Amino acid sequence: MTGFRMGPTAMAALLCVVAAVDAQAAEPADFYGTWKLRSVSAWIDGREVNPAAYGPHPTGFIHYLPGGRMAAVISYDGRKPMKGDRLKAAESEKAEAYASFLAYAGTFRVEGDKVIHHVEASAYQNDVGSEQVRFFRRDGDTLHLESVPLMRDGKPQVYKLVWDRLPDR
Repeated sequence: MTGFRMGPTAMAALLCVVAAVDAQAAEPADFYGTWKLRSVSAWIDGREVNPAAYGPHPTGFIHYLPGGRMAAVISYDGRKPMKGDRLKAAESEKAEAYASFLAYAGTFRVEGDKVIHHVEASAYQNDVGSEQVRFFRRDGDTLHLESVPLMRDGKPQVYKLVWDRLPDR
C-alpha cells in the first residue's frame, strides 16, 4: 500500500487555506476583555509613512463586552494639561485637547476578517450612527486592527493599531 504524500507546494497551499478559515472563524467572544494600545502607524499605498501617527507612546483602551457592547478611547502622546478649568479654557486649548483625543462607544459585530463598531456616542458627533469597519488579525493576546482607507491630503491612508490584551484583575 502506498502512503499519501503531499509535496511542499500542496502543503503550503493547505496551510494558507487553514489559516484563512481560522482567521474567518473568529467569534465575538474572541474579542471580550480590555485591550491596551501599543502603537498606531499610518500607511499609504502599502508603505509606512508615519510609524508613530499618534506619537511614540499613545495611551488607549478598547473594551469588548459580552452582549456586543464596546468602547474605545485614545489619547495622543504628548498632550498638554489645560491651564485651568476646562469650561473656562481658551478656545485654542480646547481645540488642541479635542484634536488629540478620540473616544466612541456602541455595539460591535464580527464578520469574517472584520470587526464592525456601530457608533452610538462619540467625541466627534458626526460619527454617531456610523459603522467603523476594522480589519483584524489576532496573534494570541495581541490584536491588530486596520482601518479602511481614509482620505488624508488627497491620498488614501490606512491606520494600523496594535493592542495588547490586559489580564483580568
